[in-house]
Parts: sequence; structure tokens; C-alpha cells
Amino acid sequence: MHVRLLAATLLLLSLAAPAGAKKTAEDRLGGKIILSTKMFPRQFASDGAMVAHMKKAHTKAFRYDESGKIEVEFMAFFARPHTTTEFTGTIYDVTEGRQVAGTFPIYPAQKETRVLQSGMTLNRETYAAERRYLFVITNGYRGAVLAEANFVLQRPAGERDAKVEPTVVDMQ
Repeated sequence: MHVRLLAATLLLLSLAAPAGAKKTAEDRLGGKIILSTKMFPRQFASDGAMVAHMKKAHTKAFRYDESGKIEVEFMAFFARPHTTTEFTGTIYDVTEGRQVAGTFPIYPAQKETRVLQSGMTLNRETYAAERRYLFVITNGYRGAVLAEANFVLQRPAGERDAKVEPTVVDMQ
């Protein structure tokens, strides 16, 4: 009796996925958003090559150009597949607390996906320079956070803080 139970247990364990099974790129990057100013390749030679490229491409600080805009490409990786026709992207200013700076819809190419690739334009009027931001993707408005990334926006190179000169006020 014990031998049969042991044999059945061993059979079930051998059919189950091994604990040390190789994780896919989606598993290894699940819950993260990779941000970049460059387009992502359409395909990769392997999952390892994809993970290596994503780690190398991920940008945490962006600098506005003279026009005051930044084109940002992003690739979000979810821990499990999500079936939806619309995700919500929300950007929070986390420099002093957590305040919503902007929100926008994201439409996936496939109805069920673990990887979402899209882009956004950040403009200086909406997203101030020299501040820290948190970008999250949720399943619908105020849904559960599926992936997130932190980043900083910097002013254009060569632009300095305005210099305030003391003035003399005539007190007559």
C-alpha cells in the first residue's frame, strides 16, 4: 500500500514542472516596465537575450530636448496573462508624496497578453523637469497594478536654474 502511494506521488512529481525549470523572459521581468527612448527589437534570439537587452535598454532618467518633449517607448511585463482590450497608464509625481500627474489608455495588440509594448510623449507643461515619477499600468481605471517603473525627468542640457539677483528698493 505504501509502495503504491509512493510510486503515485513520484509519478505526479515527475509530471509536474520541475522547480528549477527555466523561467521565461516574462517570468523574469514580470511586474516591471522597461522604459527607453529607442525602439525595441521585434524579436530576440532567446529569452536570455531578451532579458539582457531589456536590462541594458532600461532608462531611469530622461532629459528634455529644446522643444520640451520626450518620446518614450515602453515594454511592460505582466506576471500572468491578462485578457482585456484596454489597460490604463498612470504617471504619479512622487517627488513630494504621490500625486497623479497624468493618465491615458493603452490598447494592446492582442486581447490576451503578458507583454505590452507601446509609447508615450512626455511634455514639459504636464510633467515638470527635475522631478521623480512612478509609471504604473493597471487593468482598467483604478484596477490592480500590473507593472511599474520609476524614472526622473531632467531639464535640457545647458539649462540652469534662474539666477535671482537682489534688488534695491528705494524707500523714500
